[in-house]
Amino acid sequence: MDKLLFSAIIGLVAGVIDVIPMIMQKLPRYSTVSAFFHYFFVSIIILNVDIPHIP
Repeated sequence: MDKLLFSAIIGLVAGVIDVIPMIMQKLPRYSTVSAFFHYFFVSIIILNVDIPHIP
């Protein structure tokens, strides 16, 4: 599986897991959307970054 697609799927799952309790607590929409995008994009960045000397 493509590395970018795999990291996007992980980000979607993590974002949904984080957002579900926020929706149930009826938190503001901007906070919910912000948390979802945070988990989505951070997972893509972390899984696709190449750190020297670490395989």
